[in-house]
Amino acid sequence: YAWGGAGAPAPAEVVLAGDVLYKPELVEPLLDGIVETLAPGGTALLCHLPRAGVSHAVVSAALKKRAATGAFSVAAARPLADVADAVAAFGDDCTADDATAATLYELRAPGGEGDAADDAATAGGDAATAGDDATATGDDAAAADADADAARSRFAVRVSGLGPRVDLGAVQKHFRSCGAQLAFRTGRPRECVVQLPDENALGRALRLDGSSFAGATMTVRRVAGGDAGEP
Repeated sequence: YAWGGAGAPAPAEVVLAGDVLYKPELVEPLLDGIVETLAPGGTALLCHLPRAGVSHAVVSAALKKRAATGAFSVAAARPLADVADAVAAFGDDCTADDATAATLYELRAPGGEGDAADDAATAGGDAATAGDDATATGDDAAAADADADAARSRFAVRVSGLGPRVDLGAVQKHFRSCGAQLAFRTGRPRECVVQLPDENALGRALRLDGSSFAGATMTVRRVAGGDAGEP
């Protein structure tokens, strides 16, 4: 089953999604998939880690706008309860910084036909206001994300020549002396992008070009403007 495609599976009581939003255009198809697959009264748990162009503000605005239609309610939005447990469970795929930045969104479908009608009627009365608020929030979030992308591109390096499995935690630790803030995958094999706080940190990171890392010689290049985001 593909988001927004034909042949939706049987309704499920619980839908789980974790770290699945890498582009702004994926948000609405994901919500479509949740609405199509969630049984009446069911719960969807979305654990979101901000990625290029998909901040928590963008996700929250989309959820608020969709909830105004009565498709579901947003029961909770909270940080992970135990960062250490998350890191221990997922190892290299979830650093402490990743777990700290993540938010867990709990969505609930209307509980039945009667409840759905009541929820829809209530939502209908607020839909225009909520929709306007969500649109404004979404516009603000998009502007903020554009600024964040510019800053990310300005002080970021692309690290290539890594091993077949990119260990983000180890890469970030290797660049810690340079002031590395975040390391993330690019979608290309054997490489990642490391974000840095300023020009001085960037210079220190570039001096690691040609150095040894995990038995390989890595290449470190400054990221071209607008090219630091994940696919």
